[in-house]
Amino acid sequence: MTKHLLYFFILSIFSTNSLAQVSLYEDYEREGISLQDYNEVLGELGKTIISTKDETLRIENNEVFRTFLKKAIQLDKSFDFKFDSIRTMSVIKSEDEQLRIYNWAFPFENGTYLYYGFVQLKTERGIRIIELYDQSDVISSYKYRKFYSEKWLGALYYKILTKKHKGLTYYTLLGWDGNSAYTTKKIIDVLTIKYGEEIEFGAPIFDLYSEITHKPQRIPPPPYRMVYEYASMVSMKLNWEESDQYIIMDHLSPLNSDKKEFANYYGPDLTFDAFKWVNGKWTLNENVKAPNKNKVLKKRNWKKRLNIFKKK
Repeated sequence: MTKHLLYFFILSIFSTNSLAQVSLYEDYEREGISLQDYNEVLGELGKTIISTKDETLRIENNEVFRTFLKKAIQLDKSFDFKFDSIRTMSVIKSEDEQLRIYNWAFPFENGTYLYYGFVQLKTERGIRIIELYDQSDVISSYKYRKFYSEKWLGALYYKILTKKHKGLTYYTLLGWDGNSAYTTKKIIDVLTIKYGEEIEFGAPIFDLYSEITHKPQRIPPPPYRMVYEYASMVSMKLNWEESDQYIIMDHLSPLNSDKKEFANYYGPDLTFDAFKWVNGKWTLNENVKAPNKNKVLKKRNWKKRLNIFKKK
C-alpha cells in the first residue's frame, strides 16, 4: 500500500463505521497491504478502542481490529514481526518458539472487560491460527476444569513460561483480569498442545501443600489454575523472578477477620509467596524473601486507603 492510501485509510477509521471500514479495506487490499501497513493501521485502531467515548463506536472498531489482526497474522513472517505500533495489545512468544499469543482487553463503561486473543501455533503443516473466545460470563467454576479456544477463561496475558517434564511441555501464563469496578484478578493458567495442533487451558500441576508448614488434614486435589481476586483499588505483584527462578506474588489477606468472604476487602499483607518448578509441578513456597522490601513498604498503605474508601 502506498503511503498516501495508508494515511487516507487511517483517517477513515475516525470518520466511518465498521462496515465502511471493511469495504475500504477490501479496496486497499488490492494495493497490497504489508505487515508494516497492518502494524500502523492496527495501532491507530487500538487507540480508538480505548479512548473513544462512544461505546458503540468502540465496539465496531474493536470488531474491525479483530478482523484486520486475523488477516495480518495469516501473512508470511508475521510470527516474528514485532507489531510495535500496537500499544493496546499484548504479544508474547514461548521460549521454544512454538507458539505466539496476541491478546487484548475491551473495557466496557460498567467497569467490566471482554478479552480477545489469537494463538499462532507451529505445526507439522505450518502455522495454525486459533482464535480465543472469552466465555467468562457463563463459566461458573474454573478451579478443576479444562477450557478450550471456543470456551476460554479470558485474561490479558503478559508473561509465558515454558517448562518441560517427561516429554510434555507446559506453557504457564501470567495474566490480568480487570473483572469489575470492585475487584481485580491475577491468574496463573497453563496452556498445553494436544495432537500437535490443538490447545487446552488448565492442568493439575499446582502443588499447594508439600512445602507449607500448616497442612490440612485432608489435602484436596491440585487445582488446574490459580486465580487471585482482590480489591480493585490496590495492586498485586505476580511476576517471574529470573534471578531466583520462581513466580513471586503478594500474599493477599482481608482488611480484617470479619471480611474473609469478601474479595473486595483483600489486598497485599507485605509478605510474599512463590511457585517453584519442582519435578513437573509448580510448588508453593510461603514467606519468600521480598524483592526491594523498603520500596514495597512505602507503597503498601492499602489498608488505610481501603478503610477510607469504604467509608465514603
